Amino acid sequence: MLNDFFESIYNNSHLEKFSEMANIYQDETDLPVNIWIDTAKEYISGKHAKRIKFQTNAGGNIGGQPTCPMMLNGEIPPKNLKRNKIDTQFISAVRNFVLNNRFALEKAADELIRDSEFKQIMIKSGEIASTEERDELVHKTKMIIKNKLNKNKFSGKDKDNAEAALLERPEIPCD
Repeated sequence: MLNDFFESIYNNSHLEKFSEMANIYQDETDLPVNIWIDTAKEYISGKHAKRIKFQTNAGGNIGGQPTCPMMLNGEIPPKNLKRNKIDTQFISAVRNFVLNNRFALEKAADELIRDSEFKQIMIKSGEIASTEERDELVHKTKMIIKNKLNKNKFSGKDKDNAEAALLERPEIPCD
């Protein structure tokens, strides 16, 4: 019986998809849907771009809800748009959230910041943030990384990536 349980988990592909992603609830982001962020370099093993996933309906429950990926440039792969019926209001809100938080989402995907740290600094809402707010997010993200570097929390390639992140000058679109 226990073997059946583990076999069902192994065969359940939707569970596997989220094993490397952290869920963030609607009430934490002020979005109309729940989202999942990559926090463990899942994009490398999955052979796809850095991305988030978002719930394609407004149900508050996380489990078993249909999802759709969005790349960190705010684009949704065309095949996913065709496959999912998604309210354009959801897409716009999620896209704004992703673009506002892109730098921090990239660093979470590279395991330079944790999902708990991301939640503390993220820009909430599905509205476009000001340039100042987005600059502040970049600054806070870099401070988290710098603090970890000072405490020798990174080694090898992760240390190199962390040091490079501190030198990045991400393009912040004008308001």
